[in-house]
Amino acid sequence: MGQILVTLWLTFNKITINQIEVTGQFRYTTPSILVAAIEPWVVARNWWTVDIVHLSDILQSLPWIRHAYVLRRWPKTLLIVLQEAVPLAIWNDQAIIDSTGQVLYPDALPEHLPVLYGPEEERAEIFKAYQQAKAMLKAVDLDIKRWHGGAQQPWRMILTNDLEVVFGRYDKQARLQRFVALYDVIIGSRSQHARRVDLRYNHGLAVDWQR
Repeated sequence: MGQILVTLWLTFNKITINQIEVTGQFRYTTPSILVAAIEPWVVARNWWTVDIVHLSDILQSLPWIRHAYVLRRWPKTLLIVLQEAVPLAIWNDQAIIDSTGQVLYPDALPEHLPVLYGPEEERAEIFKAYQQAKAMLKAVDLDIKRWHGGAQQPWRMILTNDLEVVFGRYDKQARLQRFVALYDVIIGSRSQHARRVDLRYNHGLAVDWQR
């Protein structure tokens, strides 16, 4: 029995990695970044003893990688499964917020994403309110370019048509529902002449028109 175990150990100890399969959908993580991260830990390494947990941690530390899994596939293959973060917004011109609400700090920020501003301690509340407003605005074919929140300022947003909408910190959802309900009636085709909408009223709204 002991001789069999020794023979098996010697056999496994001679198995080197000769194939690496990487799966996942990548938009921001380039092949060169992956090669640089993977190569030092697998070249001429033993398939059986390579530290796949450590390699997973290395890959998951890359700026855009949200989850990384490394598995052995018999006889000489490592299977690497990567999940890249999906950016939804830029946070304070410094980071991104992904689809899970987490913050990442990549080397470069993507273009053409909405920008959210506010205190770090209120980020979760700001992001949640932004998502709710974005969903509501679809009813009138509007979208958000910038969103400002926080206890020290009135909450407001700039739409992609450059209309500023001020709604304050309280009753945000009810006020935005009122805006959506009245948008086509009051602004609609005249949106290019509207500069600012103030929703901080118990009923109705105020529109600042270009002169």
